[in-house]
Amino acid sequence: MSFTEIFKKGKKDPKDMTPKQRAHWEKKEKRKEEKQRKEAEKAAKIAEKSKKKSYQILHNVFVQALIMGFIMNLVIETFERQTTPGLGGILYLFQKPLIFFANWLIISATYSIVAIFHK
Repeated sequence: MSFTEIFKKGKKDPKDMTPKQRAHWEKKEKRKEEKQRKEAEKAAKIAEKSKKKSYQILHNVFVQALIMGFIMNLVIETFERQTTPGLGGILYLFQKPLIFFANWLIISATYSIVAIFHK
């Protein structure tokens, strides 16, 4: 029975193979495992790099100012709009996005100034 016939039949049992076929099969399996290991290491490195980059971005003072400005503006608009409790700020964000964006920038600019002159 030839090597290709064994694999065509779906038999991957090394017992049915000759020593030469078994050696070839073992090499193939080792290459497959090595490739999977390298791909896993590569994915882990990419994940680590992106984690470091996102940490650097999120711990930038100006990015924090933008995030805090958005949250603060959303909270203010939510409490200001009492016609729809809890959803007023979100609805205002979609109904009047330019005004929401302008208010967000004003609040974020204030946070940025505070961050610059911190202690």
